Amino acid sequence: WRDRHPEFFTLAQRKLANIAAPRILSYGCSTGEEVFTLARYIPHARIDGLDINPRSIGIAQRAVEAGDVDRIHFACASAPPERVATYDAIFCLSVLRHGRLDHEQIEDCSHILPFSRFAEVIEALDRTLKPGGLLFLWGSNFRFADTETAKNYSHIPTPDKPAQPGLFYGP
Repeated sequence: WRDRHPEFFTLAQRKLANIAAPRILSYGCSTGEEVFTLARYIPHARIDGLDINPRSIGIAQRAVEAGDVDRIHFACASAPPERVATYDAIFCLSVLRHGRLDHEQIEDCSHILPFSRFAEVIEALDRTLKPGGLLFLWGSNFRFADTETAKNYSHIPTPDKPAQPGLFYGP
C-alpha cells in the first residue's frame, strides 16, 4: 500500500534533495504503490519499478498511463538490471523473503530460500547503485550484515522506524 514506510521515504527525500534528477529503483514494486509514494516524496526523481509478476506490472503501467507520468517506468524482471552505477537509491522492501518461512518457522530454509540467492541479489543491487547511494532493505528473512557486500556500507539509523519483526536466518 502507499506510504507504508514513511520513515524510509522521508530519509530518502532528505538525502536526495540536492541531487538534480536522482534515479531510484523500487525492486519488487508489485503494483506500484511504493513507486507512486516515492514520486510524491521526491518529485524531481526518475523512478524505475521492477517486479517478477507481469500482472502486477500491467496494473502499475496502466496507473502511469492514466496519470501521464513520464518520469516513472515499470518493467517485468526477475533480477536487478545489469546497468552499473545507475541509481542514487534502491528500495528492496519486503521482497527478499518467503511467507512460508514466517508461517512455519523452520530451522533450515536452504531448500526454500537459500542465503546464496539473497547474497546474489544484494550483490546485483550493489552493482547498480552509484557510489555513496542509498540501499533500503526491509522485510527480509536474512541479515544484510551477513553478506560480503555489507562491508562497503554504513548504517544510517532511522530512529522512528521500529525494529524489523520476523524470523531471521543466517548464511
